Amino acid sequence: MTAPDPGRARLVRRCLQRYEMLMTAHQAETATRIGQGGRTQASPDEDALQRAASISLARISESTAAYDTTKRVEGLIHAASIALVTDHMGDTRRKWYDEKSIRDLLSEVPQPDLSWAPGGNASPTATNLLEFALNLLGHFSHDGQAIERRVDYLELRVVVLLAWIRAGRLESDPGGRWSESLRHRHDELVIPASGLEHYRWRFEYERIAALCAAGSVEEIDAYLEQSDPSSRKELGRIAEDWSRGKVLFGRSVAQYLSGATSPAELLEALTHEIPDALYAGKNDSVGYLIHQLNAKLCAMDVASSAAGEAGAGAVMRLAQEAMADIELIMKRWRILARSSSSLTSMLLACLGDIAVVCAAHPALGSETGFRLATMVKQSSLMHLLRDPAVELPKVVRRQLVRINEQEQLLWDPNIESEAREAVRADYEAALERAMATHADIAKLEKKVLSALGPLMIDMNGLTDGAPDDVRSRLGGAEALDFVWIATSANPSAKRWFRTHISATGGFTFTGPHRPFPRKRAQGQASLAWLRSLSQLLLPPGLVAAEETTLLISPHQAHDEVPWPALLVGDAHLAERCSVALVPSLPNLARESVGPASGPGLAQLVEQGMKNGRPHGQRLRLDAELASWGYAPLPGEHVHTLRDATGRNSQRLDSGDIATLLRRHSESTGFLHIAAHCSGKGIRQTINLPHDLTVSQAFGLPWPPSVLLATCYSGQLGEDSEPLALSVAVLLGGATAVVAGIGEIADSVAGFLSSRIVAAVREGTELSLPDLLRAAQRAAIAEQLDPGEWGRLVAYVRGNGAEVGDTEMPHGARESVGESTSC
Repeated sequence: MTAPDPGRARLVRRCLQRYEMLMTAHQAETATRIGQGGRTQASPDEDALQRAASISLARISESTAAYDTTKRVEGLIHAASIALVTDHMGDTRRKWYDEKSIRDLLSEVPQPDLSWAPGGNASPTATNLLEFALNLLGHFSHDGQAIERRVDYLELRVVVLLAWIRAGRLESDPGGRWSESLRHRHDELVIPASGLEHYRWRFEYERIAALCAAGSVEEIDAYLEQSDPSSRKELGRIAEDWSRGKVLFGRSVAQYLSGATSPAELLEALTHEIPDALYAGKNDSVGYLIHQLNAKLCAMDVASSAAGEAGAGAVMRLAQEAMADIELIMKRWRILARSSSSLTSMLLACLGDIAVVCAAHPALGSETGFRLATMVKQSSLMHLLRDPAVELPKVVRRQLVRINEQEQLLWDPNIESEAREAVRADYEAALERAMATHADIAKLEKKVLSALGPLMIDMNGLTDGAPDDVRSRLGGAEALDFVWIATSANPSAKRWFRTHISATGGFTFTGPHRPFPRKRAQGQASLAWLRSLSQLLLPPGLVAAEETTLLISPHQAHDEVPWPALLVGDAHLAERCSVALVPSLPNLARESVGPASGPGLAQLVEQGMKNGRPHGQRLRLDAELASWGYAPLPGEHVHTLRDATGRNSQRLDSGDIATLLRRHSESTGFLHIAAHCSGKGIRQTINLPHDLTVSQAFGLPWPPSVLLATCYSGQLGEDSEPLALSVAVLLGGATAVVAGIGEIADSVAGFLSSRIVAAVREGTELSLPDLLRAAQRAAIAEQLDPGEWGRLVAYVRGNGAEVGDTEMPHGARESVGESTSC
């Protein structure tokens, strides 16, 4: 047996693996939507698959009298899809279904049928479930009489048989019964009518994919030569289906694998013949777009592997076309785009594949890489809809549910089937209905954003990250953008990429970079740890010029980095420039961060309380209280203060911070909160007399400058979307927020906060980020641990740039991919 060329084998394996993952994720998405009635439940996305699988397994376990065979088989197909995608995405943390949920759902069923379960602690595989479904349909009858008796099961049996063969192939079960069905062409038994002819070609694809996995040049050549006349004759008869394009894709990669065709011939098939064949089917659904996307990504891989023939320009053109397909899916199915479902995760992994190509060609791919990073980091309305930690106004939640329901009409396969008939009868009317549905979704989104407030539009709007628009928003400021993305080769492992935008507007996209040391060092080791971080995270061309602001958009683990303490040469960033963090550069508002000015308001909590008892470690707030000119009363642990005449502050009744903000918002310019904070991302809570959650913070009127001297309040969490406490404060009206990342020592928090408060009360002309920088420079002069003082960071909502502010002299703008040396 001759093995294929290793390079060709790697390329084909990558193309087939990505295609299978896309299709598996699509099937699991469909199963989840059907299993949960449109996915409108308020549960985190990571639980949606498990919940849908549990519902499907519970339904198929009901008595046969209450649940007919067809519905049981459909439930098995849905459950198998979820089992397969969980395995495919590498999620081994827990079972793909919840046994307790199944027991609860079956609590009132007298005699549930659990014969699908293998027994013991073993979980059924997708192959197990689909083989059970075939037994229910009588597929393994030796005399073939079952087919004649139940004609209504014919198409369902073919669907299950194809799914069973595919599951066995993907689960690497070479000795399973599924392989016998391929070898002995048992499809002849179950495709007796020409009306099901397209299923025969889906069997054909399965055979080709299995041969490619086996990796024998002789077997591939023999099969392709034997089946070629039939394929050429019959492929033209397949209409209104993707089967022709699917078989052509399989045959093309198999011929390339065996050495029968060149990279140029494979590229020609992927960019012309296969897309044309795909377009003959239904070309207005997610399924078609996924097939089309797969062909373009494979073409991108082929062009990359043969760059000498195709050239970098052709590679980037294919990468941009593939990204456009992903954008189209995300714009048409907006709730899908803004969730963490299996299909969305796989689409993001495809963006990771494109990111690798962009970074390999920085001169041409840097701006595309940045736009790609923007797509990954877009804010998510889906979080607001699905997360039980978020308490939205009823009108907002009602509109979000309606958006979800409208998009379900564009997805549900039953609706799709009815629409197919409608298209045949009255194409124009069906098209108008589809356009009206999309228009309704757009109107509903506008209603949601207007109900949330105008500032939510900046942070939640899906922008395309157009480089010229970003340049105008930056106004000449230098910026760094980070993003974590997985790839289809390893969807459970993310790697990070970086875009450096120079002061003259040049974009440089690099990656994937190796993981950085996240464990904070202390004492003497702190400087070595920061130097190591700096070498990994900061680009060699970073200028960080004096009296400028360096804007940084972190992502996931990057929000734990003490950015002001990083080193450029021997100087900390805080010594060279102001450092300000932003959730998303394309969403940067066009407004200035003005001076941090009073009147000021403060709520300082030395000791948290829970159920009337002290809770948590007591905070030392002597420096903060002194900066407010306040001497606490004996036994007083909560200090709510307001600027008064002279140097002293007026004590207010320690009430709910929400009430205080609503009462004093119009007359307050600066707010200072010092307390314990727990949780990450959207689940953060500040432990005040009345706890403040992220959900509540979204709806409060915040003053322009806010100092959150609390642990963790500056961390955005592991979610892709930056919805956390510091962002909620920005959305509520603040132009700048100083917040903590990780745990901060009381002494360091007091040192920095007291200097900021004192400057504000003395009438400073500096903005909050500049005040933080001044305090951190004082910490450097006092030789405090930079790993500690760097843990207060500034977030801003805008940079003060207006359209037209960034007009540059002719020739001043850098060419893409270049960077300025220090």
